[in-house]
Amino acid sequence: MNLKGKKVTVVGMARSGIACAAFLKAKGALVTVTDSKPEDELLKQKTALLEIGGIEIEFSGHSEKALFGAELLVVSPGVNTKAPVFSLAEKKGVEIIGELELAALFMCAPVVAVTGTKGKTTTTTLIGEILKRAGKKTVVGGNIGKPLTNFLLSGELLDEKAFCVAEVSSFQLETINTFRPAIAAILNIGSDHMDRYQNLQQYIEAKGNIFKNQSAAEILILNENDKYTPLYETLAKSKIYYFDSISSLTGGKEGAYLEGEIIVLCIKGETTRLMNYKELSIKGMHNAENAMVAALAAKLAGAAASDIVPVLREFKGVEHRQEFAGEINGVKFINNSQGTNMLAVEKSIQSYDAPIILIAGGRNKNSDFKLLETSVAKKVKRIVAIGEARAEIKKALNNSAPVEEAGTMDEAVKKAYEFAASGDIVLMSPGCTSFDMFKDYEERGRVFKTAVLHLKEAEKETQKV
Repeated sequence: MNLKGKKVTVVGMARSGIACAAFLKAKGALVTVTDSKPEDELLKQKTALLEIGGIEIEFSGHSEKALFGAELLVVSPGVNTKAPVFSLAEKKGVEIIGELELAALFMCAPVVAVTGTKGKTTTTTLIGEILKRAGKKTVVGGNIGKPLTNFLLSGELLDEKAFCVAEVSSFQLETINTFRPAIAAILNIGSDHMDRYQNLQQYIEAKGNIFKNQSAAEILILNENDKYTPLYETLAKSKIYYFDSISSLTGGKEGAYLEGEIIVLCIKGETTRLMNYKELSIKGMHNAENAMVAALAAKLAGAAASDIVPVLREFKGVEHRQEFAGEINGVKFINNSQGTNMLAVEKSIQSYDAPIILIAGGRNKNSDFKLLETSVAKKVKRIVAIGEARAEIKKALNNSAPVEEAGTMDEAVKKAYEFAASGDIVLMSPGCTSFDMFKDYEERGRVFKTAVLHLKEAEKETQKV
């Protein structure tokens, strides 16, 4: 795509929007950046755009000139392209893509792309670490870390011998046309973002876009035990590998599976036994599955077992994902702030054998909390509900475990600790977005960790007395 002199509007001033603007400007495009938020909420973004220079900036809405006067719209993932204004722009002949597609049009490095409802960041990070250990030039980004256009601007993704390991969301996959990863993985599908999609089918289809441009020359990794895998199998043209944490692969299928407790890879008739999954530093069967996918993808990308095993053993996890946040008098505190959907909460609950006091809540994404009834009844002794969804959580789950409400994170942590006994786990896994109380899930996680630290200090002072 020749961008020189082309009128391009970037919709959204978030992280990917700023990256797109910088890349487009470097390519000679005439760039406008527009956002629905007022200027006083976007001062950092404004400063970043002014530093790039030569970019028109709009706040508090999108003008007709910005949307309909453009030849190309690059839409940030958080912007819903199903809104009527974008349909009208398309009718007027304006092409609409996202940052992921913009990067795909220019990068030369092969892509290993990971999507799914739960586990994307852990799996993506693991693949990147293994490939780096294997001595391969590797960048990790997309829905985590830096947007891919940042790596294009630096020239790192112009190297055909490099690898791009990308976490990709359903929102990003909505706006692709040519994006075609060399290796794609769909970890799992659970109900999520029902405030964006009219039904689960739309969400499933968006996730499936990860392989829609693949041919038989590319690879797709699927979950043998996910109920939507048969649908993806019928649609994919790619070579399919599987991962299975329940039993060995049968029927000539190849991929990763557990032989007892041993992670095994079977690729092109060659079997490699890697390690006992209980040696992983990251705990829970869902993390064993993440490790299996990472090992399989990295092996298919050219890494050796000697590169894979040390990384799997040493990897301590990613912040806000089953992160150990402290211990007070035998009560462990776990920060899973990134767990913003029901599948994430369920997986995190299932990761522990000890009784759990669950801190959950925030802004609901039209999710059904009743999906957690069974897991909560088995393992959760009490729930502390926070945020806008407090009443919904209490109504849905009070018969599975007693539900208390808290107005702040500090109050939630204190209440959870009061209900806990030595050996119990206080798990903050909200199942909701953070936007009612916090800037993002990262701020929520850090506030939780600070609350635990303050409580620990207060307990020490109490014991001195």
